[in-house]
Amino acid sequence: MIDRKHYEEVVKGMRAAVTGSTGSATCRMVGMMLPGVEACGKTGTAQNPHGKDHSVFMGFAPMDNPKIAIAVYVENGGFGATYGVPIGSIMMDQYLHGKLSPENELRAEDFSNRVIYYNAEER
Repeated sequence: MIDRKHYEEVVKGMRAAVTGSTGSATCRMVGMMLPGVEACGKTGTAQNPHGKDHSVFMGFAPMDNPKIAIAVYVENGGFGATYGVPIGSIMMDQYLHGKLSPENELRAEDFSNRVIYYNAEER
């Protein structure tokens, strides 16, 4: 069991990854895709010895009183959270607002038309 005293630091770190004071540019996309929402998150890349890496994002929102927590894992999605962050942000937007913003509507359409080639060599 993790001592609750550590939660505040983890939350601050996940918020910093989204606001841009730390973390990847990909993770900072969460803030752009969810304006006005204090979202927290962390990206990741799961290495795949058989082809393209897997795209990972975990997050929650709003920061102080979470209504949604999400984990996105896209097999062969590539480096960082190329797919994880946009997909997770779109899902949080829909859940928190009951609909997508016009910008996220366009992103959702774009992502629904993408093709991922599984086990495609990239190394």
